Amino acid sequence: MVAPGAPSASAAPPNATTTVRCESDASGKPPPGGWYHGESASYLYDRRFREGPILSKEQLGRYTPQAIAYWKDWDDNGRDALLIVTYVSGGADDRAKIIAVDANTPHRLLGWVMVDKRSAGEMPTHAGGMAIGGGHLFLSGPQESDSIRHYALADVRNALQQKGSISPKGADRKVYGQSFMTVDGNKLYAGRFNLGSRDWMYRYTIKDDGRLETDPKPGGNGKMRYEVPKGTQGVAKAGNTMFFSTSLGRNVRSNFYATDAGETNLDKARPRCFRGPGMSQGIAIDAARNRLFLNYESGSHKFDDRSGDPARNIIRGAHIAKLEDVTSVPGGTLELGTLPTPTRRTRSS
Repeated sequence: MVAPGAPSASAAPPNATTTVRCESDASGKPPPGGWYHGESASYLYDRRFREGPILSKEQLGRYTPQAIAYWKDWDDNGRDALLIVTYVSGGADDRAKIIAVDANTPHRLLGWVMVDKRSAGEMPTHAGGMAIGGGHLFLSGPQESDSIRHYALADVRNALQQKGSISPKGADRKVYGQSFMTVDGNKLYAGRFNLGSRDWMYRYTIKDDGRLETDPKPGGNGKMRYEVPKGTQGVAKAGNTMFFSTSLGRNVRSNFYATDAGETNLDKARPRCFRGPGMSQGIAIDAARNRLFLNYESGSHKFDDRSGDPARNIIRGAHIAKLEDVTSVPGGTLELGTLPTPTRRTRSS
């Protein structure tokens, strides 16, 4: 069951015509207070983020976190949840698992949901993209499928309360990429991870039944799409700002970007960028409380101190920043065709 209407899967990646400088000034020591494992990512990161909801080593003993989504008043009782979707490596049950933690109370587990497949023989999902909007939960489809599935949010709520499972509604939606996604209003943004270069993210309108309709460019000439940074793992939108998290492996730092959401060309979107801990993944926004959540996969058994090659930074959950602290960051600088040399490096907020 695959719905038609996907953007071209063969679209060539965009060509960068500028260089974005990501502010990397750091102490080379653990962050003040040691609130995450490993070397400090950057002064800018450490002064903007703090520890958020985390998962236990037991929860991460089999599963690896990927995307996150913020769910306000998930139980109609005033409690807010942060959904963290995880994939599993090996075993008879290779379904993804969504773990719900209290967005406001550290270490409080609210429940979990298993994500059923359409058939036992299909590929599992890598769970890179997840978002909530219009009464639906959207999730990356099976690996190599470039499709998005949607689930009734009421079903997710019931399954969470019972530690049950959810099944997709309607047909899979074929898309250009679903490595990461976010929802803003009735618009869903989804794009493709590219290890070697920038790539594309398309915008869709969410219909009442959960179907996704690809938005045209203004004027109707082509499809509405955005350039995204190399190695994009997560995206979120708040007002006029688009956020991206990028990661290229366990031994390098991540990048955190803030760009002008009204500009689809990354070179012209006034990108600001600074280094973050390695292996960042999904981003979620809590606009009512002025918060941004940034998730990490490095706490998984695949990358932590249980593995033979631990990640540069081991983080067992999400970090939080105030939106106002990351919408106008001073770290990144962009000039056409040049890499500017500042008179001094930015150390203060």
